[in-house]
Amino acid sequence: MAPRPAHSLPTSVDPAYPSVTDAPQHVAISIFQGNRTALKILQNTSFLPVQEGQALQLLCVADSNPPAQLSWFRGSPALEATPISSTGVLELPCVGAAEEGEFTCRAQNPLGSQNISLSLFVVSPPQLLGPSCSQEDEGLRCSCSSRAWPAPSLRWRLGEGLLEENFSNASLEVSSSSARPWANSSLSLREGLSSGLSLSCEALNVHGDRSGSVLLLPGKPQPRAGKVLGAVGGASVTVLLSLCLYLIFRVKTRRKTQPVQSMDDTNQAVGSGSRERQPQFWTDTAADHPSPISRNEQEPHYAFLRFHKPKPQEQEGSHTEYSEIKIHK
Repeated sequence: MAPRPAHSLPTSVDPAYPSVTDAPQHVAISIFQGNRTALKILQNTSFLPVQEGQALQLLCVADSNPPAQLSWFRGSPALEATPISSTGVLELPCVGAAEEGEFTCRAQNPLGSQNISLSLFVVSPPQLLGPSCSQEDEGLRCSCSSRAWPAPSLRWRLGEGLLEENFSNASLEVSSSSARPWANSSLSLREGLSSGLSLSCEALNVHGDRSGSVLLLPGKPQPRAGKVLGAVGGASVTVLLSLCLYLIFRVKTRRKTQPVQSMDDTNQAVGSGSRERQPQFWTDTAADHPSPISRNEQEPHYAFLRFHKPKPQEQEGSHTEYSEIKIHK
């Protein structure tokens, strides 16, 4: 009899040796990126770095007779665990933080089972959020955040100077923290601010770096909301001032164009009666149009008319008469 091959086929029984049976062995994982094989895993609990957003296909194979049932699990599966895939193929179309961790392939037939595990390690270059600054009572406060894996380091540059992490003195304070996959940093400036000063935040890890800058404008920096409210308030004051000036100009123009009526003319008009059905009322003040007085008199005269109810009209051409005229000095 010819010697038996070292390994049986993973999905069929060798017809030359129908009575030979094997438990699953030589379990392996092949990793496909696109249309190419990236790596073949032969040992248990291997680590694989994967770029975030990449598509992967994991193929599990095993030698056994009868053919083994292949299944995929998250983590280390218990005997009765529910698989995430009941075939030897596991598709990961877009690797992200949710896919990071351990995946286990189990090959099982009536003679036994064997597992192999792979741990995905998701990596990504920094993504920067910020920097952003706001005015506070004690000065200017800026914040910056970055998402990456491995976790990025954040650092600040004030002008051309590089600031150390978690640094503090009388004029500034830098504090940093991280919670995978985020890193956060804040900068507080209490003094030394000047217009045209550049402030930048840099994030970097082994897969790349990013930076963002802000420029301090001339004048005292203020929150954006304060600038908007100040602009609206200034516009409102300008409109109101223009309206007041326009009204004053119109009033003075109308006063200059109105005729001046003397006290004698007024008395004569009252004595003879008005030709109109309704009497006329003058709005000019004594200060603007004084009544004619003698040169020896320096005190102005003021007069007012008290109108009484006119007598009933007996005919169409009758005039309204007034019963009383009072003149005060």
